[in-house]
Amino acid sequence: MDICIVDDDFEFCQKLKKDLIIYLSEKTDYLNFEIQSSHFNEMNFQKKYHLIFIDIDLLQDNGIDIAQKMLQNNPTSYLVFISSHSSLVFDTLITQPFFFIRKSIYKKDFQSFINLLMEKLKNHQLLHLNYKYTQAVVPISSIIYIEIEVHKLSIHTYNGIYYDNRSLKAIQKILNHEFVQVHKSFLVHLSEVKAIKSQEVIMKNEKVLSIGRSYKEQFKERYKTFLRL
Repeated sequence: MDICIVDDDFEFCQKLKKDLIIYLSEKTDYLNFEIQSSHFNEMNFQKKYHLIFIDIDLLQDNGIDIAQKMLQNNPTSYLVFISSHSSLVFDTLITQPFFFIRKSIYKKDFQSFINLLMEKLKNHQLLHLNYKYTQAVVPISSIIYIEIEVHKLSIHTYNGIYYDNRSLKAIQKILNHEFVQVHKSFLVHLSEVKAIKSQEVIMKNEKVLSIGRSYKEQFKERYKTFLRL
């Protein structure tokens, strides 16, 4: 899980990181933290994260503005605002945050956040990926489709493209019934299918994938069943 903490209080960043490790290490064996406590204008807003924590009232910057920039490339991330000023909670609603942690009652709010996050993660299984000594974790619900390439899988999600060493057949055994093979090279997430043409499937991100002749009938039947659920 990739986590970003944006706060000009470095000691608080370290405390938050420590607390997150305690709870999230039970959920995943991959936790990657990036802490930004200064030079906010030099941040890489293209980077993908699963969890984003941002202090609203930074010394020289507006945390809400930073959040809006980050959300452009992280539309499915869990955004959590942090502040010493409880009155600012209403200003954050424009970004539709997942939670708001008040530093004045940090322990109480953090525990409430963890309880809510754990409940969410129960309904959003995580897929652990490994490619060339690089590990990553993606929510299965965020996967649009999976493509087999030379010696690797490309997992296309709304947070970017991830890679894995396994075969398409091996990864399909791990995934739930919403994933169906439509071609020797493609495995699609049925909930991300926008339309089906004669020999093509159009995904909700407008990606057009070919349907293999030997997979066509089974795919259409599975999709019809899925729509009736």
